[in-house]
Amino acid sequence: MYFEIKVPGGTFKWQENRLICDSDEVMLYFKEELDLHEPEIVALPDMIDFDDDLTDAENAYNAILGIFPKCKVIVEPDKRGFYQFNSDVVY
Repeated sequence: MYFEIKVPGGTFKWQENRLICDSDEVMLYFKEELDLHEPEIVALPDMIDFDDDLTDAENAYNAILGIFPKCKVIVEPDKRGFYQFNSDVVY
């Protein structure tokens, strides 16, 4: 799993199962915004827009897109593995 997103002041990357940012200031701002964000339930039982869990690639990706609306996705994540899509299941 890998993605890369350019935001004002820095670049976020998801690699080796963790979120990395090339700017300490941008990462600090991001974490502060996560603390203030109240997750919105999109669908029951457990689908929320994003929360403060940065150990999950999907959550980190959605959080970056939500907190930095003027960001640019440089490398898109693989959607099949990203959203735990299982081709053996009928959705």
